Amino acid sequence: MIIVPSMRNAFARQEQDILQKRYGSRIIFHENDFNKVSDLVGLYKPDVVFGDFQARVEVIRDLIPCLINENYLNEYGYDYALDFGENFFENLKQPFFTEWKDMMSQYA
Repeated sequence: MIIVPSMRNAFARQEQDILQKRYGSRIIFHENDFNKVSDLVGLYKPDVVFGDFQARVEVIRDLIPCLINENYLNEYGYDYALDFGENFFENLKQPFFTEWKDMMSQYA
């Protein structure tokens, strides 16, 4: 597991220490700056990426599943986040998602 921390305060360091004790050598904290998520994908060769919508654009060409972080939707307002959440499964039925699943089952 590779984590790119976004916070660099005492609380973040405390959380990192807890994760380090729990997972030991199975976890890496990438603290250095980088330009694109695809740079990290090239460096670490992950099986899956958990990020936000921007990350998906960079990793889709490598056929790596990208799980989207939707927690930040609250920043755009409760109504928007609620609407997106309520319609999430309808959005999954879009032709894009079906095509992506078909492509993954054939080539991945």
